[in-house]
Amino acid sequence: MADPTETHRSLAAPPPIPADAPADAMTEARLVAGLVFRDLLRRPGGWVATILTGVLFALLVAAVGLADSRLQDRAEDRTYRVSIGGDLDGAEQLIARLQNPRLVLRPSTTVSADVTESRAAAGIVFPPSADERLAVGQEVELEVSYRQSQPNSVEAFTTIGVRLQEIELQDLAAANGVDLDTSGGPDITVTELPRDAQINRLQLARQLAPIAALLCIGVVTSVASVLGSVRERRAIEPLLVLPLRRRSLALGMALGSFPLACLQVLAAVVLLVSTAAIPGNADQQPLASLLAMYAGGVVTALILALVATGFGCFAGALGTGGDDAVGLGDLLSVIFVVAGVIAFAAPTIDALGLYAIPVLGQVLLLRDLVAGRYDAPAILLAVASATVTFAVLVRWSGRLLGDQQRVLRAIG
Repeated sequence: MADPTETHRSLAAPPPIPADAPADAMTEARLVAGLVFRDLLRRPGGWVATILTGVLFALLVAAVGLADSRLQDRAEDRTYRVSIGGDLDGAEQLIARLQNPRLVLRPSTTVSADVTESRAAAGIVFPPSADERLAVGQEVELEVSYRQSQPNSVEAFTTIGVRLQEIELQDLAAANGVDLDTSGGPDITVTELPRDAQINRLQLARQLAPIAALLCIGVVTSVASVLGSVRERRAIEPLLVLPLRRRSLALGMALGSFPLACLQVLAAVVLLVSTAAIPGNADQQPLASLLAMYAGGVVTALILALVATGFGCFAGALGTGGDDAVGLGDLLSVIFVVAGVIAFAAPTIDALGLYAIPVLGQVLLLRDLVAGRYDAPAILLAVASATVTFAVLVRWSGRLLGDQQRVLRAIG
């Protein structure tokens, strides 16, 4: 059996504690936290990967925002493909009169299918002998199909309707001996007005909060892997035999892992808010709003990451090795997934009692502060809930590490 006081190369033993040193828990926790933090800095692979994950999420949202801002083109520059079917020979004159620079008419035997499967923006089915019936003044019914859920299809349907009204007015004027020329009518330009900045801010906040909750999965597993790997390599044994309180050991491990583990969430929040500063983005915000979003987002991201660190510490203390701890971390991360889904599915929930629920309260607080909503009772509840949750999980983790310490003493 290996000597339990042996020091693992990847985790150097802390400096010896002087006999006259203050024996308080925070001093011991700071010693362990510094040790863990320096060890993680020497192995940048894990925390660099977490930052890159946050960056990728931010770039994705930025790309979506830029695409949204360019989705609506000027209406007069658009052309729409229209499938036409039915008795085309009998509607030759009507089809010629329907010709329009914005309507591209294409004969088809599957008009409805073309529209349904997005091969055409709209479709027209002509009845038999449409030209003859119009010539004798009979009413002709055209079967026009379009997709109500797609703006371009609705606009194509509207364009067809306007063109048919112009033809009807021309026929009516001709019947009354009036020469009506609709080609000289006014040009209509359709321009999409930008949404209110506050609405854009609300939408961005409602997107950011669920993303931050999902990214906390990485925080939980990274902290869990720290405790799990040192137990697997037996590098924790030199710390367990030192005169350190077990809760100080767990707290030090959590605080030492926290700065690098939370970078994933921080990077995502900062970069996602930064997308609102990109010119041409649909969610662009004024400078004052951006600064407030940065401040609220960073603070609440740290609070949310602190709760995730507590869960990661607990998973690491439960696991017997690196893989086992990460597996338990994935299991505990379901809580963050559920909170993210709730925040995404019900973006307007704001019952005061929900802010006292661990994880969910912090996710809702992140949404509110980024959106510019500052409710003092909700803030106090969310911060208190985060503090209590972290303290309870770390203390529980300390008890689990204390059990291992008693085992080491028994076999020593």
